Amino acid sequence: MSVLSEFDERKNFWQVNPQFKLLGPFKDLYKKDRSRGKKNSSRIMWAIAFRIDPSDENKFRNISDQKKEELISKDFIKDSKFDWSNYDDHMQFYKDVVLTQAEKSLVSWNETMSLRDRELKSFYKDALKQRDIGLISELDKILSNTAKLYTDYQKIKKDFDEDQDKRGAGNKIKSLTDSGEI
Repeated sequence: MSVLSEFDERKNFWQVNPQFKLLGPFKDLYKKDRSRGKKNSSRIMWAIAFRIDPSDENKFRNISDQKKEELISKDFIKDSKFDWSNYDDHMQFYKDVVLTQAEKSLVSWNETMSLRDRELKSFYKDALKQRDIGLISELDKILSNTAKLYTDYQKIKKDFDEDQDKRGAGNKIKSLTDSGEI
């Protein structure tokens, strides 16, 4: 079960998830927030969950990280100049504390593949502009590995899906009765 399963724009993150006020960078974010009802830091924490959480509760999980950051900044935080890098420690801590190993692997893989796709596209465009046949050939070889990478990704996604199927309310492993095995 995801942190986002309790999301409602009217709910304060800290009230829904009070245990987060006790830990590392989350604790610091909470304490430094001088807004009424800790509204600013609450929105930031919801935004971090939207940015990272790979579960089905996150309807934005399939948007590229770059586009997701733009949309969340503009439409949810309501600050198109919101600097995500100020919250790198918070996002890493969220991954470390909240996500299961299967979720961490999936998030890492998604981030890596998104970066790879974006950079390869940029390199390929530059090579075509320069008419650099050697570089184009090298990039073609790299691109030919994409199918293997996606096969590996499917294995990680399968592990993630199996992990999600095993979990119920409170992210606890389902009983044999709940899972339909008896």
